[in-house]
Amino acid sequence: MSAEAKKRKLDSLLYTDELTKIHNRRYLKEVVPGHLAKAEDEGYTVAIYMIDLDKFKGINDTYGHGVGDQALKLFSKVLTEASKNEGDVIRYAGDEFVLVLFKQDKKEARQLGMDILEKLKETPLKVKDKELVLGCSIGVSLFPKDGKILKTLFEKADEALYMAKDRGRGTVVVYPDSGKLLVPTKLDSILDTPEIVGREDIIEFIDTHISDKGNPAVFPVLLGGDGTGKSRLMKYARERAQKKLAFTLFAKGYPLWQTEMYGAVFSALARLFEQEESNSAKVFSELEDKYKLAIQPYLHSWEAKEVEPSEETQESDSSTLFEALTQIFIILRGMGDGAVLLDDADQIDQLSLEFFDSQYNQEEGGNLFFLSSINSPDILTAEEKLLDLFDSMPEILTGNEVRRFQLEPLSREDIRQLTEKLFDGKTLPDESEKSLLDKSSGNPLFVIEAISFLLLKGKIEAVGDEWDLSQVKPDDIPSDLSEMVKNRLLSMDKEAVNVLKLASILGEKINTSQLAELSELKEPQVSDILINAQRALLIEDTPHPDEFVFTHRLDRSVFYSLMSEDERRKYHSLAAEIEQKLAPDALERVVGKLAYHFQSAGQLEQASKMFANLRNQLRSVSISKGARKILQKKTLTSSLAKESELTEEDLTAAVDLGRAFRAVLHNFRLYPKEHENVKTSIARFMELLDPFLAEKTEILSVSLTKEKTLFNGQPPPPTRDDQRLTADLYEVLNLFGLRGVLFLKGITQDEIMRFLEAFTRHPEDVAGQWDILVDELELSHILPDRKMFV
Repeated sequence: MSAEAKKRKLDSLLYTDELTKIHNRRYLKEVVPGHLAKAEDEGYTVAIYMIDLDKFKGINDTYGHGVGDQALKLFSKVLTEASKNEGDVIRYAGDEFVLVLFKQDKKEARQLGMDILEKLKETPLKVKDKELVLGCSIGVSLFPKDGKILKTLFEKADEALYMAKDRGRGTVVVYPDSGKLLVPTKLDSILDTPEIVGREDIIEFIDTHISDKGNPAVFPVLLGGDGTGKSRLMKYARERAQKKLAFTLFAKGYPLWQTEMYGAVFSALARLFEQEESNSAKVFSELEDKYKLAIQPYLHSWEAKEVEPSEETQESDSSTLFEALTQIFIILRGMGDGAVLLDDADQIDQLSLEFFDSQYNQEEGGNLFFLSSINSPDILTAEEKLLDLFDSMPEILTGNEVRRFQLEPLSREDIRQLTEKLFDGKTLPDESEKSLLDKSSGNPLFVIEAISFLLLKGKIEAVGDEWDLSQVKPDDIPSDLSEMVKNRLLSMDKEAVNVLKLASILGEKINTSQLAELSELKEPQVSDILINAQRALLIEDTPHPDEFVFTHRLDRSVFYSLMSEDERRKYHSLAAEIEQKLAPDALERVVGKLAYHFQSAGQLEQASKMFANLRNQLRSVSISKGARKILQKKTLTSSLAKESELTEEDLTAAVDLGRAFRAVLHNFRLYPKEHENVKTSIARFMELLDPFLAEKTEILSVSLTKEKTLFNGQPPPPTRDDQRLTADLYEVLNLFGLRGVLFLKGITQDEIMRFLEAFTRHPEDVAGQWDILVDELELSHILPDRKMFV
């Protein structure tokens, strides 16, 4: 099968809905943005239709899911015929579909919507001796008039769909060219990204920091407890960075047991590559194949990318991943300035923090502007967590400035400003506004939840094209945040609540496959529930198409509290079984989750073993600061220079270089460095090495086993295979803890002398200290290969 055929087959598997055989949600997310980009380049319109089957739940309840599936297949057929192959037909979730049609105006879009309604009436679903007439509601938005990115267009089409359902279903609503639609029950259109108030000083700082006027030597930290608005500010910073800088890496912290090796770094890269396909393509094209193979299992967006099979897949140990990630950052920084945003930095995994630390204030390529947040309910906790963070990121304290921003409670004026921005200038009555301030104590999360409560209870209404807040009484505002969240959660149907309770067992991160196993439902059913929960602002999607996260840890804790202790133990035990079942050959990647589930299930002996395994894993993959510098230096130099393949003639010359290197080592160990033999042997080595690095390859690696010497990974010709040379070099280098050395273009005689000084010391003092010695001896063009001496 050709590479093109393989790609078509893989695309078909990735982007096809299993039931209806049309495109799926992943296609919408990953492919449709490219259609919009093409439309912008060529100057034509794109209509986005959100379509929802009316009373579909009643069909399932009355006739069963089998008939429901038949209805979905029939509906998808009607939509496919209506589109006339002039766009894409997509099953978004459950009974919700998306049409993406090109070169339509709003009048044509409305007419096509009406045609779909008529076609459904003419195409009933036959169920035994009955005919079921299907109906639907349709909302439409238009590119570029209603927005230029998929997220905006989707939201506006979705708002129009909600309006269509509010008007009695079976109608088509096109998003208006002026004004907006007011749908009080659609929280995600009102409160998904509420305006930031009371943080003007921080906004002003972020605007300056993430710009060409920013100072990369400043490390800002936002400090505050739950619900104080840290994540909203981080989201604002992300949106600004995406507009102003070449790339943006947004890393979110989760509890230790929910992370993998370099988990936060990979999550940030996945998000970047999902949102910016051009960045993904550039990095992939420039990354070495061996690093692509190491990274591929950790980035879902690279699953379908082919790697030349010239390199064998190797186990991705921490040092290999560190080198691979370092090269990715070198490529990214070659594109210009970027931002690294660490949300809940106190919960980001240790290896990721160490890696981000290694990139802090680097001089090569563009600048990196950092911004972080820490969950800290009080000053004492903030200090403790900051110290822990600096322990993992010591470079921050080396000649840099740490700027702290403590998030203070909102004032009454701030709350008034927020309601004005949310509701087109309308405000709460004075006494109700005061009641909201008193009960919330100025906590932004409480304020947003209270507004959600008032919308869902009908206390805030839409009257025509205007909001009406005049009916809100002081007593209408609840006094308990957890109860408000609980009421909102329980407003979903019983099955959804049950699924989300089980999701809370899994933690902040929710995997749809695991949740389907846990709930004994099909994956599409679980996905549909999660998408509806996303609209209710309970969860958020992630770069991985099969993974979601709770919007706030409070949402998860409330769902978790709805279960009895016995239920929790039962489902944690089952979750542990599912983890082992889904990862039978890679339990080391889920050992933290297993430890947590065993502990929560009361299986303390298994939990103890797993926590011990987790600690051992963390120790084994941790890389010392000195070793990180070696790996960085090696990877940077390798990226700037080229390790070329050597011809037979080159390899013959390399053997002479190897012999000269052996002479240098022996003489330096036998005589003082001022001795004539030492000077002569170094001069001879440099005489051979300088032109070799200038004309043949910019990097020469000499790697050894007991039986063979390899130059740039290649053996010398059989006629020049020198077993004596191999034995002599192996004996000396092995004694000092080395299996190989890299010589880089630009090497000087003084650097050679400094490198050789290490071989005058006692071998035991050197063998385990190369990470320190490379810095101590100021070696930048002679490096030990990490994988050769670990």
